[in-house]
Amino acid sequence: MATASLQQIKKTEQKTDRRVRRTKALLSEALFSLLESKNYQDISVKELCEAADVNRGTFYLHYKDIYDMVEQIEQDILSQFEELISKHAPVSLNANPNPLIYDIFQFAMDNRTLYTSLLGPNGDISFLLKIKKLFRERLMELYASTFPQEELTRFEYFYHFAASGCIGLIEHWLQSETPKSPEEMAALANDIITIGIRSLT
Repeated sequence: MATASLQQIKKTEQKTDRRVRRTKALLSEALFSLLESKNYQDISVKELCEAADVNRGTFYLHYKDIYDMVEQIEQDILSQFEELISKHAPVSLNANPNPLIYDIFQFAMDNRTLYTSLLGPNGDISFLLKIKKLFRERLMELYASTFPQEELTRFEYFYHFAASGCIGLIEHWLQSETPKSPEEMAALANDIITIGIRSLT
């Protein structure tokens, strides 16, 4: 009986998890759709729930408000980014950053709607700053041992130039009607970054 009860509890939890994921997916899709025409700060919970066909009580089971929803979505993406970056050892990146760059472009393609919504004109500008901060910390950790101390200031300038350029590259790529493959874009970005790094050394 105890085993049967545990199995039943597990099945119930799995069903609940699926329902939660489905509800959050519906709300996210509705949010991204609304972001095509208005700023997320101007979207009301009522408006979002009507677009998602989800009642407001269900929304408040998961989020405090629209700001909290956007924050949770962004934090989830940043956590995935951090995990993606951590898969690449600093030594290997120093020799060849292309695998990481490819993973970034592939991740962007897999989350195309999210990217174009949150990084678009109606998205959250602070999300862009959070992404830059995450990559800056990782790259400074990597190159602090590569460049002499006096060159790190120059690298800081190069990083901000390269980061803004790469984000612009991703935005343009995702908005293209016939985008190149992640492999092609990674090769292009890698060439640009490698030339920049060589100019510093």
